[in-house]
Amino acid sequence: MKITVMVVMVVAAMSLPAEEHARAGRPTVTVFVENHVGVPSSDLFAAKSMARLMFQSAGVELRWRVGQPLPRDLDQRPIVVQIVSDAPTPGQPHALAWAMPFEGVHIRILYGRIQGAAQPRIVLAYVLVHEITHMLQGIDHHSPTGIMKARWNYLDFVEMQWHQLGFRAEDIELIHLGLDARASGRVTVARALPPASAPR
Repeated sequence: MKITVMVVMVVAAMSLPAEEHARAGRPTVTVFVENHVGVPSSDLFAAKSMARLMFQSAGVELRWRVGQPLPRDLDQRPIVVQIVSDAPTPGQPHALAWAMPFEGVHIRILYGRIQGAAQPRIVLAYVLVHEITHMLQGIDHHSPTGIMKARWNYLDFVEMQWHQLGFRAEDIELIHLGLDARASGRVTVARALPPASAPR
């Protein structure tokens, strides 16, 4: 897909009114982002826009917010993404991020391990999607191929550049099963459990 086409798709998706998304019947997930390392705003905007499009392909609408959720936001069961430079990841020294799917709230992205990529905004988009998917599914699940693969290899990164690394059908099914569980309040808070991690 050419970059110009991708930009047109992103702008079109961003300009749809909220009412149209509601009519489309997509469940909406609110994601707060804390940019602790000064990721360039243009890169962060592009990454969030790409992530939003990928989730739309899975029938889910993302609503992006900045900073920490306020008490009035908690009824929406928001996800909180912290973008930091780096952090210890025992046993997984090359992990790009980690999530707490059983807790259902917190994600930490290790941008220091992403920014050296050829297209860091694209890799950041896929890391966002991978980790948010863990949260929505509510389990530490990985697929043999696609976005939810446990370890991305060179060919996976090439597919990212062409926007061809996608969800498997089972990933999408698990997302919607997890969304049903979140809506019913069945998300388990288990902060002591080992986190899921993004591919390395």
